[in-house]
Amino acid sequence: MEMRHLRYFVALAEEKNFRRAAERLGIAQPPLSRQIRGLESELGCRLAVRTPRGVELTPAGRAFLEQARVTLVEAQRAIDQARVAAPEAAERLVLGCEAAADMAIVGRALARLARSHPTMRIELHEQPPAETLRALRAGVTQAVVIALPPSDPMPDVTIERIADVPLCLAVATGHRLAGPQPVSWRRLGDAPFVMFAREAAPALHDTIVTTFREVGVVLRPRHRATDLASALTLVAAGLGVTVVPSGWHPPRSFGLTCRPLRPPATSLAFAVAYRRDASTPFITRFVEAARAVTAVITATARTRARTREVAS
Repeated sequence: MEMRHLRYFVALAEEKNFRRAAERLGIAQPPLSRQIRGLESELGCRLAVRTPRGVELTPAGRAFLEQARVTLVEAQRAIDQARVAAPEAAERLVLGCEAAADMAIVGRALARLARSHPTMRIELHEQPPAETLRALRAGVTQAVVIALPPSDPMPDVTIERIADVPLCLAVATGHRLAGPQPVSWRRLGDAPFVMFAREAAPALHDTIVTTFREVGVVLRPRHRATDLASALTLVAAGLGVTVVPSGWHPPRSFGLTCRPLRPPATSLAFAVAYRRDASTPFITRFVEAARAVTAVITATARTRARTREVAS
């Protein structure tokens, strides 16, 4: 029996579906089925049975699941301790993030951290929010930057709130809304709007929808995209506008600019999450760097909005 057999079985027990478990594990469904059958053959008993609703554990499977989880936790703790004890671990940070956090915070925070720790090695994983949290729980990443609230409950995870970052309008440089004055949410209701799939950034998606509802505008997106990057491609093409966190500065060649939004003041909360049993000094330093840069982003966005309001 190998550790991967335990991971496969736990994933199947939690997802209660072979297809979803295979997707979570990043493997095809037939190999997963073969591995579970092989595990059952080695143990000499059935662990799970297929039903019209998915997969149900047998009494033996429920007993095995409890100990399998304990074994995986202990194995991960051993891995974490070895990584922390290794000399090279002191100079390495494996960081995960979702797209909205990457856009608003991560690049600037890492740049600030690198200036004070030039020998640091970074491994960055940008993934959908659910995958980001799974990678953290699995020990693939040491810490993740997420928008709040998290898409999944996270027991045994410390969440340190960084800041509330104001939202801004992303618009093509030649668009009629690309002028110097803040833009009202009501006015956005008259512009072709580009919306991204909720799975790509649930907290940002829900904040946009809620804000439009609060100002009495029915949001009817003209265009849709699977993720934030694709949404910005449509915006750069002049097909519409969208809303993103402040702090994002598009390259000039990208043909986009960011403009402040008029009240209601709308922001997105961000946090750094890490497992309580796997904290490292670099996680603490990254949290400090992230708080510093988001403080600057927030102050700058509010100052610009006030200045333009006065000018108008």
